[in-house]
Amino acid sequence: MGPLILTMLMACEDETGSNAPILDDSAAPSDDVVSPAEPDETLPEWAIYIFMNGDNDLESYVFYDLNELEIVGSSESVHVVVQADRSEEYWTGAGNWTDTRRYYITQDDNTNQVTSEMVMSVGEADMGSATDLSDFLIWAYDEYPAQKVAVIFWNHGEAWSKGPPPPYISWDEGSGNVLSFAQGDVYDGLQPLVERHGPIDLVGFDACYMGSWEVAHSLSTQALYMTGAETVVGMDGYLYPFILNAINDNPSMSTASLAAIFAESAGRVNAEWTHGAYDLSKIPQLDQAINQVSDAFLTHPEWSNAFQELRAASAAADSSYHDYFLDLGDFGVQLKGSEYAELSAAGQAIEDGLSELIMVNYNNSPFDDIQGLTIFADTSGQWSEGYSDGAGATWAENTRWDDWIRTLEPE
Repeated sequence: MGPLILTMLMACEDETGSNAPILDDSAAPSDDVVSPAEPDETLPEWAIYIFMNGDNDLESYVFYDLNELEIVGSSESVHVVVQADRSEEYWTGAGNWTDTRRYYITQDDNTNQVTSEMVMSVGEADMGSATDLSDFLIWAYDEYPAQKVAVIFWNHGEAWSKGPPPPYISWDEGSGNVLSFAQGDVYDGLQPLVERHGPIDLVGFDACYMGSWEVAHSLSTQALYMTGAETVVGMDGYLYPFILNAINDNPSMSTASLAAIFAESAGRVNAEWTHGAYDLSKIPQLDQAINQVSDAFLTHPEWSNAFQELRAASAAADSSYHDYFLDLGDFGVQLKGSEYAELSAAGQAIEDGLSELIMVNYNNSPFDDIQGLTIFADTSGQWSEGYSDGAGATWAENTRWDDWIRTLEPE
């Protein structure tokens, strides 16, 4: 997708136990970490299923990335399968079709025309529907199975919730729907594939703002690794030929290695502002650190002013969203410098937890202090619907951060 910063901002393509008393949420941090399934070695090593939602102002960029995928295409080592939807409003090129199409991506050298086989049309799909997501993934897995599976969400994104702004993933302008982690939409859309394949090996986001603790937490019950950006993602996003060539050069690479390559393609090669790769099995340790922070503040409500000062001093993923897209790593750095010993220890625990979970993190100016994952820290109450009680809000079930942050909202 085009590299211009102005289009980046116009249309994003689319991160130790506590000694304090537990005040509520009696459940301990979750141990429910998924384990890999036994692979069928007769299958290709990888399948990459891309849920490419261009039913919005990203419509023309569908064809940019389809052509980019075709530079390498599928091979004996990797299936590349795309469900692509487009809008009736924004672009009339490539025949101006408006249905939702499924492609098996094959190599060609024509970067101005999509020549891969359109395997089928499914009419007008709702790319903001969990049912339509699961239908695509199950179809792709039945038709093009592999030992390991990566699922890529391609669209606008704004983290864990539903309804702009903030956050969601996969906005379908035609239907008006989006997918929400908090409401359980993404879980419902992925679960049939998990039941068929086992845990998804890698979930990636060619979309803005998806590198959040909440997103990683939710996915940790269904996936092994994740990649995403804390910030806006420009029109380049992942560099797909870089990724596919890496697979072809080393088909038996570990999932951790491929996750790092996805992040590198965006964060180093394409010089996106940020991009990270995450080992989701490490979520429980980070949960314990977040509980340590939460319990310290819940036990000492008189420290609320100190919290506000620490939050204000911490880096944010976007100045417009400072109140809720707060960089968790830099917040930990600020905590470590606190005059209160409990907060300083909690900051160290955050640092230790992130060092285990974040495998690689790329950050480019002006986000030099961004360390890999955001955490929701809004105190206005304006954007917190579903944060504590959404059907998919696993972070609220297994930690007490929501109990702390909601105490600061106006009554």
